[in-house]
Amino acid sequence: MKKWKKQLKKEIYSLNYQINDLYEMIQMRDKILKGYDDRFTSAFNLIRSLERGEKSTIEDLDRFEEQLRKIERTLINGA
Repeated sequence: MKKWKKQLKKEIYSLNYQINDLYEMIQMRDKILKGYDDRFTSAFNLIRSLERGEKSTIEDLDRFEEQLRKIERTLINGA
């Protein structure tokens, strides 16, 4: 009987660690997805402003180019 309880306790601890690991991975995934969202949103907002004929500075265009590079790297690396 004691062996059974000990084994059950070990299994519960093991499952608890696995659940915590999964939770951390989900949080990490959510942060990554939010990063994708922010990059795409920012890039598309700049595209829209250019389409509307709003004046853009060189800094805006440089920032846009850098965001596109980040998106490309992220998509290629799948991170």
